[in-house]
Amino acid sequence: MARLRALADAETTRRIALKDVEIARNFSVSKFAKQLLDVSDNLQRALDSVPEGDLKEHKDVDAGDSGHEAGATSRTLDHLYSGVNATRKELHRVFAAQGITEFGEVGEDFDPNRHEAMFMEAVGEGREAGKVTQLLQTGFVLKERVLRPAKVAATPSE
Repeated sequence: MARLRALADAETTRRIALKDVEIARNFSVSKFAKQLLDVSDNLQRALDSVPEGDLKEHKDVDAGDSGHEAGATSRTLDHLYSGVNATRKELHRVFAAQGITEFGEVGEDFDPNRHEAMFMEAVGEGREAGKVTQLLQTGFVLKERVLRPAKVAATPSE
């Protein structure tokens, strides 16, 4: 009887150790990933700082007018924008390979486990109760574990 008990205890210890190793393997990148989230935010801020009209103006500039200073500036801005956008996409591709995904959208249900309400807005004027009304900062999850909650404005649930 004591021998069966010892075997059962050994099996339990083995299962716990295997589970701990799996958790460590799956979430070992979380500390490093949290540090890179600010990089993603800064790349997005850089993209958001470029007025959309400035990019459209570049597309309207005559291709034969390469010596025109405004056209050259627009092309430079367009190339810079494209490079920053490509860098952000590559960062998110690397995140996805590690199981890290971005979340947070206006109109989704407010979930206190995934969202941090920075302020509340009144229900009405096209706003439903318990919904995200503004996205202030996107959130990220690592294999369904929240790395950083999305910072949002929301309506109170009824």
